[in-house]
Amino acid sequence: MSVKNSNKVLLVLLAVLLTVPVLLAQNISSTIIGLITDASGASVPEAQVTVTN
Repeated sequence: MSVKNSNKVLLVLLAVLLTVPVLLAQNISSTIIGLITDASGASVPEAQVTVTN
């Protein structure tokens, strides 16, 4: 293998090694926890919440 090809292989390997941790850090799920209250501060049982992005 020539020096140019070796450098290209090393560059691709380095790019992959630097990219993989970033891709693994992405999360596709989440959790929202909270308390729904009315104007007087009383909790609202079985309240439905719609979340949009």
